Amino acid sequence: MCLGNALVAVLKGKQTRKEEVSNLRTQASFLSRRAAFANFAKPNHVAPYVLATLVGFAVRLVVMAFVYQERMAPERDHYEFAYEVGRVAGAIASGRGFSDPLFGQTGPTALIPPVYPYILATIFRVGGICTKASVLLALGLNSLFSALTCIPVYFIARKSFGLRTATWACWAWALSPYGIYFSANWIWPTCLSTLLMSLSFLMAISLELSSNTWAWAGFGLLCGVAALNDPVVLSVLPILGVITVRRKLRKGQRWLVPALMGLLVFLTIVSPWFVRNYRTFHQFVPFRDGLGLELYVGNNGYTAHWANSALRLSNNTEQLAEYRRVGEMAFMAHKKQEAFTHIKQHPIAFVGLSFRRLVYLWTGYWSLNRAYLADEPMDVPNIVLCTSLTLLALKGLWIAFRNQCRVAAQYSSVLLCFPLVYYVTHPEVYYLRPIDPIVTILATYALVGLSRSGRSRAEESGCRPTKLPACYFTEGFGGHLSALRLLQCADVPMFQMFRYSSFISTLGTDDFAMEGGLVRRLLKTTDDGTARKSRHGPRKNRAAESPLGRLVYAA
Repeated sequence: MCLGNALVAVLKGKQTRKEEVSNLRTQASFLSRRAAFANFAKPNHVAPYVLATLVGFAVRLVVMAFVYQERMAPERDHYEFAYEVGRVAGAIASGRGFSDPLFGQTGPTALIPPVYPYILATIFRVGGICTKASVLLALGLNSLFSALTCIPVYFIARKSFGLRTATWACWAWALSPYGIYFSANWIWPTCLSTLLMSLSFLMAISLELSSNTWAWAGFGLLCGVAALNDPVVLSVLPILGVITVRRKLRKGQRWLVPALMGLLVFLTIVSPWFVRNYRTFHQFVPFRDGLGLELYVGNNGYTAHWANSALRLSNNTEQLAEYRRVGEMAFMAHKKQEAFTHIKQHPIAFVGLSFRRLVYLWTGYWSLNRAYLADEPMDVPNIVLCTSLTLLALKGLWIAFRNQCRVAAQYSSVLLCFPLVYYVTHPEVYYLRPIDPIVTILATYALVGLSRSGRSRAEESGCRPTKLPACYFTEGFGGHLSALRLLQCADVPMFQMFRYSSFISTLGTDDFAMEGGLVRRLLKTTDDGTARKSRHGPRKNRAAESPLGRLVYAA
């Protein structure tokens, strides 16, 4: 009988615990959403990303007004308007279909992916082919794409590192020199790729908390459009999806049907382009066929510059004549074979050159030779800017790993995998621009972390005791409201919450990337809210002595 009573008591205790967890989750969700609604319901409140987007767009338009005439040079039949993309867009607008990427009518092509040429062709139909109106419309649209990237930058940073980092990151992107220049003076798919890459990353880190089939379908749709705009994103997006699926599998959550739905939608989006290429060229061409030429341009024994522009089709009449004579598929296969032959004959030189490309992409440095700098006069300031951003981003990534940030794996996969194809082909200044928002977020996080470290050291060395509002220590809802209020008002990123996994895993992560900045102090306070002065003893012990620490560790 005693054993039966004990068993009943244990079962009741488990049921009570489950009910407490359920109530706690409901209360946390309600409080967080109520706080968010109250914040945005203020009559004069403007979300940081809205103002940053508007300012960023205005700055880009101002810069565009000074530089747009560079895109209107009439030489080589306005080739510098948008290079191969502009030529194909002009062919589409003229009714010749997706063709003629170079000079004259060279026939159908798969040299570039289809999304941006069709957008530019629409602009040509509205404003005319290579006219002033088309230049302004194209650059204005690129500026809009670039400015709108502030929105995913804000939400990515907020989900990852908290409100303060998110606010500074979206402003950093709004005023980014790379973002401004390549949107206001460059008609190319880069700005759209940047926006789509940021949106895809945001959706990928959000899907970990969702098993909604339609959300995964949206991710597949976004990945498909991004791949048809710039296939290089496929070096990263599948990895982000696999990381999400793996974590859901470990948690025992539903993942198979949503993931299959996302994959099905992705294949549905890209398949028409595959079918078009097969019907046109009678062979499988997944996204584009220019890899052989890119390998040849970067691997031919020339090292004075990061790419031998004399071998490009637009600059070499012999290459262009061969292209016209044998056709696009045969030409690309020939150049691929020549590149592979050179690599096999000079494997050590290829490895060394690949390392130089890596250094160039992340630091901007290729050479300080006078002849090289005469061709690239902006390389010196670019080295300073690019190297600084890279070092700060690596610092931010290191801090994220040190703090056991759950999204650090996604950030590192982007930095590691996205540039891989450029290490073996050849680099360009604009090649890494689609991942600039990720670099900007990490760099901002590093700067915010450094500023917080400095402030913490100042507080520890001589700040006065601080009284916290009494409401943070009020009890309610079964004794849990004090902890909820502490968490709700804390500017604590998701990764710090996971340190207290035994408590936070019952609540969900989206409820804790919120306003405020009190948890660092709260973890060092006494029961009456007075900040501790002592700098001795392990951090965990000090945290356990605080009200929040006791609640966390007790849970």
